[in-house]
Amino acid sequence: MDPIALTIALNVIYEVTTLFIIVLGLAIVFGLLRVMNLAHGEFIMIGAYAAYFCQDQGWPYITAIPFALIIAAVVGYLIEFTLIRHLYNRPFDTLLVTWGLSILLRELIELVYGKGFQSLSNPIPGSVNILG
Repeated sequence: MDPIALTIALNVIYEVTTLFIIVLGLAIVFGLLRVMNLAHGEFIMIGAYAAYFCQDQGWPYITAIPFALIIAAVVGYLIEFTLIRHLYNRPFDTLLVTWGLSILLRELIELVYGKGFQSLSNPIPGSVNILG
């Protein structure tokens, strides 16, 4: 098999599964709470920046990933407890609150980390050979 085609196929599988997990989370939130969360992507961003913060502090990946999950869960719980819980029977209001929250979270991250692109280092050094 052509190595370029295999690389493209693996990248497509990676992207599709990532989007599937994101959509599944959004569907669960809407199905259980009946809240259309426009800040769903920003909660993913919080987890990603928490992992970036851990790596920036020199923490290993084995501790950075659980830390990022815990931070995203705690922030999500606090926002649900303080803002969303009071608006369950008002769908338009929850839509506006989560939209404003989305803008607020993006601006806070931009204030702390700037507009530049941030990324994590590769946890597996070198390359991995598949089928050859």
